[in-house]
Amino acid sequence: MFTKGEEAKGMKLSSRKVAYEISHGLGPYFLAKISKSIQSCSFFTLLFDETLNESNKKQLDIHVRFWNCELNAIQQSYVGSEMLFHATASDIDSAIMICMKKANLPIKKLLMLGSDGPNVNKAVFKIFDHRLKSEVGEGLMNVGMCNLHIVHNAFGEGLQLDAFASIIDFLEDIDIWFRKYPSRKEDLIISSQCVDEEVVCNTLRYIYFYGELSRKKDEDLLEIPLKSIMEKENLKYLDVGHEANKILSSIEAAAKRCFKLDAQNFYFSVTSYLLKKLPLKNQLLKSVQVLHPVARKEPVNKTIGVVKRLTKMLSRCVQQEEMDKILDEWRIYVSDEEIKEEWSVEKQPDEDVLQWKNIDAYWGNVLCLNDINIGKKRYYHLSKIVKAALCLSHGQAPVERGFSINKRMMSDRARMAQTTIVGLRLIKDSVKKENVSETVITKEMIHFYREAHSKYKAELLENESKEKKVDNVKKVPECVRKTTQDELHSLKYNVDSAHKLIDEGNKRLEAALKRKSFADVAAAQALITAGNKKLKTS
Repeated sequence: MFTKGEEAKGMKLSSRKVAYEISHGLGPYFLAKISKSIQSCSFFTLLFDETLNESNKKQLDIHVRFWNCELNAIQQSYVGSEMLFHATASDIDSAIMICMKKANLPIKKLLMLGSDGPNVNKAVFKIFDHRLKSEVGEGLMNVGMCNLHIVHNAFGEGLQLDAFASIIDFLEDIDIWFRKYPSRKEDLIISSQCVDEEVVCNTLRYIYFYGELSRKKDEDLLEIPLKSIMEKENLKYLDVGHEANKILSSIEAAAKRCFKLDAQNFYFSVTSYLLKKLPLKNQLLKSVQVLHPVARKEPVNKTIGVVKRLTKMLSRCVQQEEMDKILDEWRIYVSDEEIKEEWSVEKQPDEDVLQWKNIDAYWGNVLCLNDINIGKKRYYHLSKIVKAALCLSHGQAPVERGFSINKRMMSDRARMAQTTIVGLRLIKDSVKKENVSETVITKEMIHFYREAHSKYKAELLENESKEKKVDNVKKVPECVRKTTQDELHSLKYNVDSAHKLIDEGNKRLEAALKRKSFADVAAAQALITAGNKKLKTS
């Protein structure tokens, strides 16, 4: 940003100015950039999750996943946070809609909601699905809940077995003993150089299991005859890892058999949970696999049906008459000689192993190819399906990483305002993607920076006005009470006066009749009429 560093030497900013430049200047600038990119894309996926932050408030973080037309790749970005008290489906729905309005995200472009598995999030999905159907006629895409949470919960399910109860207790004790005591962690690391600090700090969170299950594909997982396997012992082929086998070789046969039986039961429990919870039969997920570069090596008559099915499932993203054009472009894609192998794989340095590149990077190169004959992109119609399919979320990892950022950011600043939290997150997220030294200071950025103070002052005046209204509302009952009492006094006075007039008129009327004075009778009747009239109006 400052190449020589001279420009920044003389800068002096108060803490308040830094805060409002973040919350009302640079934060909104980067959000406007994201919003502009989303306006130019066809569809986006919204990911959300809530957690208790350092200030003991429920913080709902919202991210978007979309195809960035400038970068020609998938972009995942943080767009805002809302603070919640209760976290019902209605509360979360309202918070998401507020955040979407702030970020200028059009709901008609919403393709999918990504979340973890609690029932409240399923209710939020139904609310948005119904809202979208009423607006565009079709609902949200559904590929199930976050698979990372499913695998994590499956591992927890395996640890619920009685054989692991003592291990869990031991690990929990270790976690509690070291979690908030850096001196204890340091003593342990000094006394045992082979122990890594992160392993000690996060014993429970980062336990990994290896074995036959970790190498299973979804098709293989579906074909596991779990019931028949559980009926008999299969300890001979049970893989518990090389290091574990080395330790087992030094113990008695009975203890070894007991350990392997426990390990087998663990695998059974985990596999049963995965079979039950993973979206292994989801047709949309199965169809999306056709976009993998390796699918080009399959016969075209085998993959063309899958592309057709995928297009029908993503019918919101294309016109009906585009179906044939998409299939024609797929046939060209399968045999396109201009598509290079290095777009999809790269060779690791000092190794003979090839590693797959990101799928969006591969398709970004493919979709840039031009058709010389017609003067436009070669895969113009196919690109709509590809971009929409790659927008689909496959996990909550960005949101979960965001919670870690929140924790580090608020560790010693628990009273930080919501606007400052959102501003900091937006800046951090954007600068991380661009690299702070390469961030270009544009005229638009300068404009947002200059406007920050006026926006901050306007917000203060608005908040002050709201507080006055609240105070006025609190004072209303006292005013009403006083007005009511005055009215009652006035009413009582009027009624009493009316009765006095009527009584006086009756007395005069009686006396006038005795004297047979018609003038006095008329005066008495006038008093009675005035009294009755006063009673009616009171």
